[in-house]
Amino acid sequence: MKFKSLIRQIGLFGYFFFSVTTNTSNANEINNSLNYRDTNIVKERDLSLVFEASKKDFLKLWNELEEISLPIESPFPYNLPPSEMSYPLPGFKYIPGNLVPFFGVDYFYAHMIAKLPPIGNNKIFLLAVTEDSNERLLFIGSITNSISLLNISLVMDYSHEGVHGVLGKQYKISEEYKIIISEYFSPYTESVQGDGLIKKEIYSINSKGEFIVVQE
Repeated sequence: MKFKSLIRQIGLFGYFFFSVTTNTSNANEINNSLNYRDTNIVKERDLSLVFEASKKDFLKLWNELEEISLPIESPFPYNLPPSEMSYPLPGFKYIPGNLVPFFGVDYFYAHMIAKLPPIGNNKIFLLAVTEDSNERLLFIGSITNSISLLNISLVMDYSHEGVHGVLGKQYKISEEYKIIISEYFSPYTESVQGDGLIKKEIYSINSKGEFIVVQE
């Protein structure tokens, strides 16, 4: 089965190359700040004070970015195996240290940003970060007077219904900002059933830059 082979490759890729670990205290700390295990809007901040303090530096970084055209989908921007990747990722730039608190992700590292087409006055972007256990996460975000982040891609060690395996998120973003996020689970033990899609969610972005759940 093509999917089964693919998700097992993703699982091995995440397990051996990303050195994924399950550190409960670290996971709880991360979840309290940024619930990246759920495909929900994971972070919203009032940026009125932060933005004014960082506005000049942020706009300088923003104007240096080249816009990535839509549509895009997984595995972008991780199209190559780790040994062949160049950093920053294609189309991305590193976020200067003084701007990391602006995005509210200072508990991650290797912060990279890419520009997507705007929606009205809303700046839309991709944010790639790495967690201490080397898990790599990708968010889509929007900025107006506040910042919203939505996790769209990760590969991580996970337990589903008592079965240990790998959770992977894949995404598709259309030109109209229809965002489809699919979660797949693959058990480490091949004899255990349960391989496949466990959740699918669809979002859009409204004129205020807010992520809205779309019913199929």
